[in-house]
Amino acid sequence: MIGVLSLLAAPDDLISIINLSASIGINLFPSDSRTAKQLLNAADEAMYHAKNSPLHSFSFLTDIPKNN
Repeated sequence: MIGVLSLLAAPDDLISIINLSASIGINLFPSDSRTAKQLLNAADEAMYHAKNSPLHSFSFLTDIPKNN
């Protein structure tokens, strides 16, 4: 996973004007979700958690603190 993010963040000689980054949300089926809709919603939630993290990389659904 880190290799993919490194490739996306590496500068390209032809297009040095564009900065590219990726935020990836990961969840596991069936432990995190039971249906396709739950799977997409959970991955989306994990992606936004990754986007808001200092490294802007990837996040598992289980990385998100749960509000009790």
